[in-house]
Amino acid sequence: MNKSTLNIQDVEKLLELVERLYTFNIHSYKILKVATKRFIIKLHTSHGTFILKKPRLPERRFLFFIEAQAYLSKNQVDIPSIIKTRDNSLYFQYKDEKMVIYKYIEHVTNTNLTNKQLITGIQALASFHKASLTFKPIDQNYKAYSIYDWITEYNSKIINIERFPRDIPKENRQSKSVKCINKYTAQFSTYGKKVMQLTHDLSYSHDDPKNHFPYLGHGDFTIDNLLWTKDNTFIIDLDNMSYHFPSRDFSRYLFTYYKRYQTFDTDLLHQLLSCYKQINNLSTVEEQLFLLDLIFPHQFERIMRKRLYKKMTLIELERLIFCEMKKTKYLLHLYTKTFGSENREKNRFY
Repeated sequence: MNKSTLNIQDVEKLLELVERLYTFNIHSYKILKVATKRFIIKLHTSHGTFILKKPRLPERRFLFFIEAQAYLSKNQVDIPSIIKTRDNSLYFQYKDEKMVIYKYIEHVTNTNLTNKQLITGIQALASFHKASLTFKPIDQNYKAYSIYDWITEYNSKIINIERFPRDIPKENRQSKSVKCINKYTAQFSTYGKKVMQLTHDLSYSHDDPKNHFPYLGHGDFTIDNLLWTKDNTFIIDLDNMSYHFPSRDFSRYLFTYYKRYQTFDTDLLHQLLSCYKQINNLSTVEEQLFLLDLIFPHQFERIMRKRLYKKMTLIELERLIFCEMKKTKYLLHLYTKTFGSENREKNRFY
C-alpha cells in the first residue's frame, strides 16, 4: 500500500478483507486522514460506527501499544475500545501492515472549553496513569521508555536555551519573534538550572532501576486528543505511548491550553493539580519530581527547538511565553512553600 496515499482499489480490497475478518458488514466509509505510513478510515457498518486505523509503529512497538490499550480499556480507562476479529484478535494484517478497528466515539464539538471540561480532561489523564501502573506487557524484554535520565536531559535543554541567541542566523536575529524569545532565555535558563539542582539534591537517579516508575505516558496529551461526550471524557490517539513520568503529559496539556486560550489562571492550575492527585495519589518523592518537572522550561525549549514561533503571530508568542513564565514562577513558589525543609512533613502541594 502506498506510503502517503490511498487509492480506491486499495481501500476496496482492504474493506473486503475487513468484512471477512469481522462480524459486521460495511455500508459506507470515509477517509479521515492519510499521512506517511499512517491512515484513518471511518466505517459505517451493520453493527455501528467504527474507526479503522493503521498506526505508524514498528512491530514490537505496535504489539506493546495494542496490549497496553486493551489493558487500559479493560480497567475502565475511557479510551476507544478495540473491536476484536472473529478469531478474537486485537488487530489484523493487510499487505504486511498491522491495523486496528476501534469503536467510534460520538462526541460533542467544542470551540470554547469550560473549566469543568478542562478538569475532566485531567481526571481522565490521572485515571490513565493510575491504571497503567499495573500493566505488564507480554514481552517483558521490550522496554518502551522515553527519556528517563532527567539530569542529562535537563542539561541538554538548558544548553539549547542558552545557545538559541547565537544559533539563529544573523539575518533572522532582528525578527520580532526572535527578540521576544531572547528576552526570556536567561530567566528560563536560570529556572532550569534551579530545577536541575533541586532534582540532584533529592539524591534521585533515573539511572537506578528501582526508580523507574512504571507509568505509561500518552506521549501527545493535548486538548485535541480528548473527546467529550455527555457523560465521559475520552483519551484518543495513543500511538505514542511509552513508559514516562506523569508530569510530561500534564505539562503538554497545560501548554496546549495556554497556546489556545492565551491566559494564565492560578485557580484553574490549582484545581487541575488537586483533581489529578485525588485520583492518582502520588508518593512524596513523586510529588516532588512531578512539580519540579512541571517547573522545568520544557515547553519554552520546545518552542525554540521546533521553531514553533514561526507558526505564531508575535502577540500569540508573547502571550504563550507569558503564561509559561507565570506557571513556572507559581509552581516554583508552590514547591518551595511545600517542600522547604521546615514544611516538608507539614504540607503537601494539593
